[in-house]
Amino acid sequence: MYRTLRWIDRCIAAHKRPHDQNLFGIVQGGLDPILRDICAKGLVEHNLPERALGADMYDCVYPTRTTRFGTALIPEGVLKLKHKAMADDTHPIDPTCPCMVCKNYTRAYIQCRMDSRAKINSPRLRTLMSAIHQKGYAASRSHIATNAIKTNFPMTECIKIAKELLQVSIA
Repeated sequence: MYRTLRWIDRCIAAHKRPHDQNLFGIVQGGLDPILRDICAKGLVEHNLPERALGADMYDCVYPTRTTRFGTALIPEGVLKLKHKAMADDTHPIDPTCPCMVCKNYTRAYIQCRMDSRAKINSPRLRTLMSAIHQKGYAASRSHIATNAIKTNFPMTECIKIAKELLQVSIA
């Protein structure tokens, strides 16, 4: 996490092509709220324009790594779908979620699939678990974006940056 804060200084210094690339901070710290808070505050001190737009990217390894072990993030916290206690749970992963995974699969179904050794590495299961996880992260990003917008960053600058972002070609 501290490496990220040191690295952002190097990135800012090297950022010499503003018309064909963007720079935004990555909040590190995993699930530790103290480390995430320290990292977020450190990135805010650098006054990156994308912060005002709510741009953020979570540790890209965490969702994939965690889903392999049958864990999902829900608003109440961590849900360990691989545990035997889930075998009879007919609730959706997250009852508040409108996604197709939560509409169509129960915790018991996921637990059964995770418990089947032959199926543990199936692409369908990995896709299903990743979809569950991405939903949790999308909700977290939404919360952070809402708070980022409540800054003193001038709206005219936000609009200017948004227009520039739309012109950047993604290869």
